[in-house]
Amino acid sequence: MLLYTTDMFFFRYMPTLTNFYFPMKVFRFALLLGVLASTPLFAQKDNISIGPMAGANFSRLHGSIGQASYRTGANVGLFMNYSIRERAGLTVNALYSGLGMVQGTTGTRLDYLHVPVLATYYFGKGLGQGAIRPKLFIGPHINVLLGGKVEGNTFDVKTGYKPIDFGLTLGGGLNIGMKRGQWINLDVRYGLGLTDIAKDADTNLRNGTFSVNVGYSFPLGSYSKDTGRLRTR
Repeated sequence: MLLYTTDMFFFRYMPTLTNFYFPMKVFRFALLLGVLASTPLFAQKDNISIGPMAGANFSRLHGSIGQASYRTGANVGLFMNYSIRERAGLTVNALYSGLGMVQGTTGTRLDYLHVPVLATYYFGKGLGQGAIRPKLFIGPHINVLLGGKVEGNTFDVKTGYKPIDFGLTLGGGLNIGMKRGQWINLDVRYGLGLTDIAKDADTNLRNGTFSVNVGYSFPLGSYSKDTGRLRTR
């Protein structure tokens, strides 16, 4: 019920608004990051960690397509965390993401390279083994269509769907401290498609995706803005 209610709210009210405001929001977000990057906040030595991530997507398409059900797909790839401050950071993902929908007995699979850039806020001050740090994050994402399939059909999805999809990702989770600066990363997120992905001018389709993910991060080193160098561990 919660999935249905949240999903209906986004796709009933957001598309009209985002047609006008999304480009400006992206510009303002980029401008804000640029301003922050020039302040002393970014002038500290910052921790960088990388690691694998895997999870499951529960996705469906919305718009002028009729009733559709959620399709389960994989969400697998890599992530990098850049800790600006103890409580703030940026996370970049590069993931294979299986999206699509189910209509009756037919399923549509859309395979994307999914790249979100997330501004993350961490709660708590604990570090090291046993530390638990809740987090919230939000940021833009881009999906690059790799391929896909319509079950029982020879239809080439690249002829019917646009190659690029823009959207907004938001969610939260927990980081659990392990030995030697390593962390288990758990999160639940929602990916809201903000652009029409259908090539047909008479059809309007947008992605909507709930994801549950787990990752494991390893410390890579510290970045100094003063020297512009990454000091690896």
